[in-house]
Amino acid sequence: YFQESSNFAFSIRENITFSDVDKENDSKIYDIFSRLNGSNIVVKAEEGLETQITRFFSENGLELSGGENQKVALVRTLYKNCSAVILDEPSSSLDPEAEYMLFEVLREYCMDKTTLFTSHRLSNVALADRIVVIENGEIIENGTEKELLENPKRYAVLYKYQAQKYNERSLSV
Repeated sequence: YFQESSNFAFSIRENITFSDVDKENDSKIYDIFSRLNGSNIVVKAEEGLETQITRFFSENGLELSGGENQKVALVRTLYKNCSAVILDEPSSSLDPEAEYMLFEVLREYCMDKTTLFTSHRLSNVALADRIVVIENGEIIENGTEKELLENPKRYAVLYKYQAQKYNERSLSV
């Protein structure tokens, strides 16, 4: 749900914990923000985790950028100890460094969870154990990255397009 992540006009803590508002778990929240390179969100918050997101109820509320909203939504996802995680374009509003951190954190926090995510960036897709290629609402391919690259269908074509851009740029640098 990150492509258009939603946060609510509540405190940062309430946006992350919802009904589990236990201040003893604040260290977990701070740790996840830190790992996502998102500590600046809490640092600029005048009232720490009690700071309201948006200025709807508080003049001191935070107006977050798209990337900051995605980080809060991701902290909310990782804070819960769920058995499955579903992410829609989780890095769509993130810069390349934040995107890298995101997938490192996902690898760590979701190691023992079923994790489904969508992405148009094949560098992210390559991290998956299994890749499903959907076109016009239908599954047209699925397999490991190795299997899909050995079979010259849609995934292999898209991979070559994206890889070619990087190869051309690296030659001109």
